[in-house]
Amino acid sequence: MDSKALIFEIYRETEFIKGLILSRMSETEAAKTSEYQSVAAIAAACGAHLNGEALEPYIEHFVRKELETQTVEELDIYGKFSPPPGFVRYSDLEEND
Repeated sequence: MDSKALIFEIYRETEFIKGLILSRMSETEAAKTSEYQSVAAIAAACGAHLNGEALEPYIEHFVRKELETQTVEELDIYGKFSPPPGFVRYSDLEEND
């Protein structure tokens, strides 16, 4: 499987998951959940990649990245945390300010 086929599969999977979420609740309710926000951001990033667009605006909305950033900021306030390599770097945080 080449990378383009993999992106298509990921996109199809996100659409399937969004459908499952919407089968349980309205779109308004679903849009408030982190699960729905995450799959929507992944789908948008896949579409942007396939269309040759910039990925950063979509990746910034990945729920995991937002939670990691909030965790780093909160723990750093109390002086209890230095992020391991590959987590969230402080330079990442400074770029978004």
